[in-house]
Amino acid sequence: MGRHTSWDSSASANNTVLATKVVPPGYMGDFGNGLWRIFGSVGVHSFTIPDNVHQVRIRVLGGGGGGGARGGGGSAGSGGGGGGYAHGVFTVTPGDNFTVTVGSGGAGASADSNGSPGGASSFGALISATGGGGGFFEELPSVGGIGVGGDFRSTGGISLGTCTGGGGAASQLGDGGHAYGRGGAGVGGGDTYSYGGGSAFGVSESGAPAPNALGEPVSTLNCINAVYRFPFEGFTDGGGSGNGGIGGGGGASSSPTGSGGIGGGGAAAYSTSTTYAQGGHGGRGGGGGLGNHGSNDSCHGGDGGDGLVIVEW
Repeated sequence: MGRHTSWDSSASANNTVLATKVVPPGYMGDFGNGLWRIFGSVGVHSFTIPDNVHQVRIRVLGGGGGGGARGGGGSAGSGGGGGGYAHGVFTVTPGDNFTVTVGSGGAGASADSNGSPGGASSFGALISATGGGGGFFEELPSVGGIGVGGDFRSTGGISLGTCTGGGGAASQLGDGGHAYGRGGAGVGGGDTYSYGGGSAFGVSESGAPAPNALGEPVSTLNCINAVYRFPFEGFTDGGGSGNGGIGGGGGASSSPTGSGGIGGGGAAAYSTSTTYAQGGHGGRGGGGGLGNHGSNDSCHGGDGGDGLVIVEW
């Protein structure tokens, strides 16, 4: 099973935050009565439309793919692809019941095998998002998941296949970032070309992680003190040299290799020594990083991040 953040699956809440709250980039505004429910636990759930509710806004995110793993025999292989994303507003009838499915992140691979794909997430037959493809132990790119239905759709990022991290999750900011280097990619096109993680605010190159919303090349958690009601409401942080921040990919320049923040891909791990090469895990919807050992089979790909469904009314 994939990795996910501490937000749990089934709490309903009312938005009591003041209008003066600091909102993160990607914030879509409150909807309807300001109520929401988060489905974050992998599996099949149900949701009944409350009384006097005739419209809902749905966001769906597929699980990230698991990273591949390559044992002794060269530096190659790919992390998992990022999960797809879609959102939309739908007319509904009070009392109607919908099946809600939350896709699992794909499992990372053991030596010389491919990672597992992420699972699809959906809200009835109205809207869905497929999971990212599993990474390979050969020099082949993984693929990102796609969104299906709704008003907006985006595609998860890929992992190139040359000892690369996991792809970033798709989101309301657009397609997920691609991993061209060992760092994990971020959301919103946050590509990585180096060891640092990508983010929604820039690419990672020349070894440094991508910047956060303040332009700083660090992954400080919630750097602008934004108010979050639920995961994927917005993104603020940079890529990591270790673990990525909110929306940022993990970095490969630390030991152990960094995992992605919410939506970020895990970094690739490479070793030729006695160090076990464990790929970084994807954050929510992000792909797991490649595990690559140049001398033996002491390696394992990172797990992809689990998917997500959010209902607002």
